[in-house]
Amino acid sequence: KIIPYCEDLAGNTNKGIKDEGVTAPYDFTIDTIDPKISVKYYVNGEEISVSDNEENRSYSQKPITAVVSIDEHNFAYEKTFSSETDQMNLQIIGNNPPEEVTSDEYIDYLNNFTDNAENSEKWNPNNGVYTNEFEFTLDGNYSLSITYEDLAGRTCTYDSHYFTVDGAAPNKGDITVTTNEGVNSWLNKFLDSITFGFFDKFSNRNIAVVMDGDDVTSGVAKIEHYDSEQEMSLEEIETLSNDAWRPYSEGGYEIAPDKQFIPYMKVTDRAGNVSYFSTESGFVADKTGPSVNLECTNLNAARNGIFNPSAGTVKFRVTAQDVETETYSGIKEIWYEVHAEGNASGSIERVTVFNAEAS
Repeated sequence: KIIPYCEDLAGNTNKGIKDEGVTAPYDFTIDTIDPKISVKYYVNGEEISVSDNEENRSYSQKPITAVVSIDEHNFAYEKTFSSETDQMNLQIIGNNPPEEVTSDEYIDYLNNFTDNAENSEKWNPNNGVYTNEFEFTLDGNYSLSITYEDLAGRTCTYDSHYFTVDGAAPNKGDITVTTNEGVNSWLNKFLDSITFGFFDKFSNRNIAVVMDGDDVTSGVAKIEHYDSEQEMSLEEIETLSNDAWRPYSEGGYEIAPDKQFIPYMKVTDRAGNVSYFSTESGFVADKTGPSVNLECTNLNAARNGIFNPSAGTVKFRVTAQDVETETYSGIKEIWYEVHAEGNASGSIERVTVFNAEAS
């Protein structure tokens, strides 16, 4: 504060005189210290580290609170920031919000942060340090940056820092299984019991399994698979140890005969949320062929291996068995063919004895 005084040659002074031509006193401030910005981030009251490198983005399943502090004695006027300059410039960039949130709703949500920052009365003073809190409750990928200018025109900048709030489990899981019978695909399925409760997809060569997962907000951190010889409930799958799951590699994997299995997929997003997916059927890879036996049951009616029609018809028994290895698919069909040879003439006759699909 500067207060001017003057005295004339007669000894009169201006002290205590309030003439319109006298401007006194005059208040002003000299500020040579730059303001300082610090930001701390919290999840459930626990401080977390947030990086200014987007590749090292921080992820949380729960809301993140950013506490912004600005150390500056000449922070603002009594109830407002200066209108002569853009004193407070808070930039919040957000994307990949929850699917149920509309675009307009998300824009309003982001604008609330800016409105809060630009209201000087929202900043709480404490010995020259002004603090404001910004809570990120909606799922999304965020970046936060601030540029602040004090009343003297001195500025400071807090560069963009990157973090993600994602409380939702991965929303996509696709399993494609290829056998020699064809391609089978299941999208976003998990079943506690497979179709009809048995293994009904077969192959006599390697079975190829391809998996794909996605997450709408944070993205997929990893995909793992577990190939079970029997159906499992969701509760059983969730209690598997981490060592039981095998990393899934892009391009898929193959199951070689002889084995039966149900492929289960575990998708984990970058925030640590997990979803499980499975097929609707079990699969059997079986490369060992069945055995078949033909037995004539009235051979005594023949003379020198030749049957006389007057002695009755030729009777025989056909039996078949799938070789019981550790895994076998079971008999699908049994049939025999009658071939005319020698002096006999006629076409080949095929007779089906058993058909699993028809029974």
